[in-house]
Amino acid sequence: MKTLKFQIRQSNGQLDQVTVEGERALIGIGAHCEIRLPVDQGKVEHVRIDVVPGGLYATALAFDPQPTLNNIPFSQSPITPESILGIGTTQIHVVLAEQAGSGGSTKDPKKSSPLAMVGLVAIVGLGAFAVLKPDTSGSSSGVSKPPELWKSGAGAVVCPAQGPQAKSQGEQALLEADAYRERTTFSVSDGVVAVERYEFAAACLTAGNDGEGAKYATDASQTLRTDLDRRYRKERLRLKMHTTNEDWVSVRRSIRVLLDFTEKVDPAYADWLKIQDRDAAKKVTKSGKK
Repeated sequence: MKTLKFQIRQSNGQLDQVTVEGERALIGIGAHCEIRLPVDQGKVEHVRIDVVPGGLYATALAFDPQPTLNNIPFSQSPITPESILGIGTTQIHVVLAEQAGSGGSTKDPKKSSPLAMVGLVAIVGLGAFAVLKPDTSGSSSGVSKPPELWKSGAGAVVCPAQGPQAKSQGEQALLEADAYRERTTFSVSDGVVAVERYEFAAACLTAGNDGEGAKYATDASQTLRTDLDRRYRKERLRLKMHTTNEDWVSVRRSIRVLLDFTEKVDPAYADWLKIQDRDAAKKVTKSGKK
């Protein structure tokens, strides 16, 4: 069983420590919550903490007051060992028990980043597309071309406003983009949205004469766009390789990743992927693998 360790700093400076056994903990003013807030600091259930593969994940269940992670508003976000969760004037630090006692044992996220897989990415090529073998059962609707993740190229977004109004819209978009980027670890579709919001923010901040903010948004957009595009092309190549090798378990794994990339971008392509997933599931059943 997992163990969560909380350190809770109240508004008066009092520091409390609470240990919760289990893979989920509720934070709120309700009597059933594992972490109780002062009655004037939140709602009955305000934030939920879940243990997920790779660490912890926070989900906001109420927004008055708005919960924050490292002073940034969020609705869903991964939690790092350094994160500070804020609800009203209460600050909360939470880690898994195994993280708490081994400061150097937490894996460096850069080492597990898809960007580290340079060799695989390099052989994809700009024109590489994932092509599945036609399904002989007749249930497949045929090969579909993977969509582009973004409708417009970098720098093509135009802000609809000018001056102070543009700057205000840009600042709001920047907050939204940062929040979406935080959730990219668990949902790449949020990363796709983050790129769009960063590019909109850059356009509006430029129109609002905020050069420093515009540069931050542009740099963040370009970095995230490049990362997601490489991961997307890499996963399409993986799908092709797994299909050629008739490794249907891995085919299904790659399809799930690609669905997260494309379900909101191109529903038709996502539907085609789901058909391929059903075909692969039948082949897994026939082979007796799990």
